[in-house]
Parts: sequence; structure tokens; C-alpha cells
Amino acid sequence: MKRLLLLLLVLAGCSKFNIHSYQNPDASFTRLKTFAWLPASEAAPADQRTLNRIISARIVRDIEGELSAKGYRPADGQPDILLNYRLATQPAEDVRRDPSAAFGAVMWWGWPGSAGWYTETYDEGTLYVAILDPGTKRILWVGAAGARLVPTLSMEKTEKRVDEAIRQIMESVPAR
Repeated sequence: MKRLLLLLLVLAGCSKFNIHSYQNPDASFTRLKTFAWLPASEAAPADQRTLNRIISARIVRDIEGELSAKGYRPADGQPDILLNYRLATQPAEDVRRDPSAAFGAVMWWGWPGSAGWYTETYDEGTLYVAILDPGTKRILWVGAAGARLVPTLSMEKTEKRVDEAIRQIMESVPAR
């Protein structure tokens, strides 16, 4: 029983990301070699900031690292692509069954099998990463990772989640 409880606690701290990406079908990445960040003054509403400067710096570092691993390099002059990111949060709900409720139990207020169901409310966060055409500011590629926010995680675990989210988001960026 203790092992089961420990496993549930470990799994509760883990969160799988819901990953999505889209590449503009008209975009050709074969000629693109260099990148730079979209100037903050042009980034609204995707303002490239979080409430935590350490996490903001980590996001930038991870995105640049993933692009470098795919053969892109920082621009010395005019970049071939511009980068931008945005963090968004929204409330979410999940209907769950209480594992301690007896299977098929009937409560006086419900129907057979209704015992032990409850609604859980939490915050869900989504990290969007965009690759833009520097001339038109049109999106060439965009990726997103959504997951449940866990405010009680340590900074170390939060950084690991950021690293993993960005790694998964950037998997679908075309390599050079």
C-alpha cells in the first residue's frame, strides 16, 4: 500500500505535455540559417516575459539551444527568422472519480455508479513558441505545450519541466 501511495505522489508531480505544432505550408526552411528574437517593442501581445526572470532566461536559452542543435545560428546582422514566445494560463476543470469510493456504490443522492465523482479545478499553462518571417512578421511555424501548472514544485523541478516542454515543442522544427 505504501508503494502505491508513493507511486501516485510521484506521478502527480509529473505532467505530460499536450504538444501541438503548425508549419505554414508556404514556408520553406531550406534557405533559413540565422535567428534573432523579435524586439520586445514589437512582441505584444506575446510579450516574451514571465513573472520569473530565471524561467524567462531558461526559455530563451533552451529555444536557442534547440535551434542551434538543428543547425541554425544567431544572426550577426539581418536574421532569416525571428523568434517569439508567449506564456498563457487559464482555469481548467477535470471530472475525476475518487479511487477510495466503492465500485458501483449508490449514494442516496445519486444513481448507480455515481458515488465518488468530483470536479477538480486547476490552472493550465501553455507555452507558445513562434518562428516568424522578419519582413512580414507572419508565422512560419508555431508550437505549443500545454500542461497543468503545479505551483508547489521546486525551482529545480520547474526548470526541468521547462526544459522538457521546449524540447518537445521544438522537435517538429525543420532541421537545416
